[in-house]
Amino acid sequence: MRFHAFDEISQLVARHAKDEGRNATSIDSLMVGRYTFCSPSLHCPQSPTFGMVVQGRQSIELGGHVEHYGVGDYLFVSFDVPVAFRVMEASEEQPCLGLGMAMGGNTLEKSLQVLKPGGKLIGIAGPPDPDFAKQMGASWFLKTAMRFLSYRIRKAAGRRDVGYSFLFMRADGGQLAQIAKLVDVAAIRPVIDRIFPFESTQEALAYVETGRAKGKVVIKIR
Repeated sequence: MRFHAFDEISQLVARHAKDEGRNATSIDSLMVGRYTFCSPSLHCPQSPTFGMVVQGRQSIELGGHVEHYGVGDYLFVSFDVPVAFRVMEASEEQPCLGLGMAMGGNTLEKSLQVLKPGGKLIGIAGPPDPDFAKQMGASWFLKTAMRFLSYRIRKAAGRRDVGYSFLFMRADGGQLAQIAKLVDVAAIRPVIDRIFPFESTQEALAYVETGRAKGKVVIKIR
């Protein structure tokens, strides 16, 4: 089913980019940015990243070449490199908004080791794959970028006879209503390992990091 992915991404960035500058998200590899004023060129190291502007305009200088990009434009940096970043169009009423997805890490590759041949690996933190690009009706450039971004994990999955696909998480009231009905009739049952009181949050996090949990670890607020 086709959907207006760019509109949904724009709304998500606006919702989660609450503070000035870069904002972390619940997805380790994903950052969202909010800038309410234009800035001078800021020199900084840039790690491998896929970025996109959803509101405003920015520029980036790389190797003496300055590239300007605005709403709907994409940036792909495939290796560590020094850049000069600048916000060119922003205000408090219309802040410059964007997102960046880091390409580092090997979590997906580790996940492949526990899947049997014929299995399916679903990534919600990226990288996006060609099927997702086709689903969102992306441009030729974006399709090519997504094919390149996901090449490594798709190749690794292919060697193990495992499929890979990217799942774009979005709000869907209809799906949530169906899930609620399934929970009510016990067709879906959550698997809970341990429940910790709020004051034991640090202990709960330490327990999760041990990797021994056999289900969800819940922190009880009340």
